[in-house]
Amino acid sequence: MSLEELILSDYGTIPKTIGMFLLKCNSSTYLQIQSATKLSDEDLTDGLSLLIQRRIVKFFIFEKVYKYSVLKSMIKRRMYFSVYLSYVSQNYSSKHAKYFSKIMVNGTFKETGENMDSETSTVVDDLINAGILKIEVFSTKTSEMDSCNSSKQFKPSNKFLTVNFSLLDQKIFEEETVKYVSRRYNEAAGSVLKALLKCESGNRDSIIDNLDSTKVLISDKGSLVNERENIDEYLKYLCSANVITQGMDERKSYFFGLPKNTLKAYKLSLIIKDSSMRRIFNMILNKPLVEDKDITIRSLLGINKVKTALLSLQRLGMISQRCIGDYTSGSRIEHSWFVDTSHACLSILKRIEKHICGKLEKINECWTLNYLNEDCMNNYNVWTSDFISLATDHLVLSYGLN
Repeated sequence: MSLEELILSDYGTIPKTIGMFLLKCNSSTYLQIQSATKLSDEDLTDGLSLLIQRRIVKFFIFEKVYKYSVLKSMIKRRMYFSVYLSYVSQNYSSKHAKYFSKIMVNGTFKETGENMDSETSTVVDDLINAGILKIEVFSTKTSEMDSCNSSKQFKPSNKFLTVNFSLLDQKIFEEETVKYVSRRYNEAAGSVLKALLKCESGNRDSIIDNLDSTKVLISDKGSLVNERENIDEYLKYLCSANVITQGMDERKSYFFGLPKNTLKAYKLSLIIKDSSMRRIFNMILNKPLVEDKDITIRSLLGINKVKTALLSLQRLGMISQRCIGDYTSGSRIEHSWFVDTSHACLSILKRIEKHICGKLEKINECWTLNYLNEDCMNNYNVWTSDFISLATDHLVLSYGLN
């Protein structure tokens, strides 16, 4: 079962049937969907309404006819819901997380300010101001489709709350990068990066103002991280590690931006279990082109191990090969290797999705058995934890690819 089919199954048989048809025949009319799925008017209308509300299906008008199109990216985004909820729970109160979860699961939620108490209204305002929720306005024409050209009057606008998934993707990617910097370098470097992300781009003074704590110590000197010269040192260090980039204005020493490939390369290297493969991958990673002879010399590995590692990495899609030099009779063709991060991510994402399918099937089986199976009870937390970890890796590797 594909990942899309597995996720659509959670919404029921009818939405799954509609969604699977639209995945094969996108941009179909109501009658085309009904003819292919053999659903009644009531079932088809209910199913389409649910998928539209969940933001999985969108509709548009082409030559006075409604057409329906499935958003494959929104289907896959469903596996990020636990990651999104975890982020909101860690950064906001339980009430914020509860209301956010309600809107996220519903897809679109009609804003009814008169029915909200003051506390709920405050929670909504907080999430809107943070950019996590956004208000979308939908207007409905008073006329029928037949006379859509003759009338342009609209009914009063309806306001709906939706989740700003793009912003959440960015925030989670940044949070994962801070964790990576803290683990690979030290906590102080992670604190400096986190402060920089709050002000997006800034000098050392703005970074000091945004530090969560001024008591983070630099382990080798025992001095406070908020001292100006230490901030400068960490910024230079993060720049040389390609974690951040330096602005063009040298006088103000602005540092901004967050290169995506740094964290992705780290995630890719973690996936490689074989030490020989990891060594060669990291060797090729930051070089434009690496020739066969350079790998053999610098890797300090036997020729057989080098060949096996290169072919395995190429099969996984993590490295690519290019021929250099001229093709002339009698001359030996030289090969060079390089890492195309986007291509490598796309290749690994397919493998991650297969593992996610396996975890979801086990989790669903556990729910079906209602915890009567002792093995399911013992393994449920492990499967859930593995699923969230895989979903987080999937989000990081797919970030910025579309």
